[in-house]
Amino acid sequence: MLWEGAWRLQLPPGDILSCPILSCPILSCPDPDSETSPTLILGRDYTCYAEACAHLGLPSLHSRRSTLTLKFAKSLMVSEQYRHLLPPTRVNISRRQTRSANNLDMPKCRTERYRTSAIPHMARVLNTSLV
Repeated sequence: MLWEGAWRLQLPPGDILSCPILSCPILSCPDPDSETSPTLILGRDYTCYAEACAHLGLPSLHSRRSTLTLKFAKSLMVSEQYRHLLPPTRVNISRRQTRSANNLDMPKCRTERYRTSAIPHMARVLNTSLV
């Protein structure tokens, strides 16, 4: 398959290194928190994901997702064109002035897949940042 793709792209065969990309253990690792990926990247000194992230000076995937989601959700809140994608605030629903009036109304999530999807996650992140 590698040589067939090289022939289609008209690449010289001497420029191609043959390596099994699809069988790479990092790509087939199901969970970034597992002990396999930091061990493969950093060696045997770092066995847990949190320690590997701290050593490399990188944020964890969970904190990076929360930071980027908060930034994106705040841009949706001020956008007139895309504000309708987020649920309304509680004051817009009931017209009552309460302490949580600026919080977004949480959509009902009947499945785990919808609960972890973008809109409910953005509503949760915005509600925790507004407190």
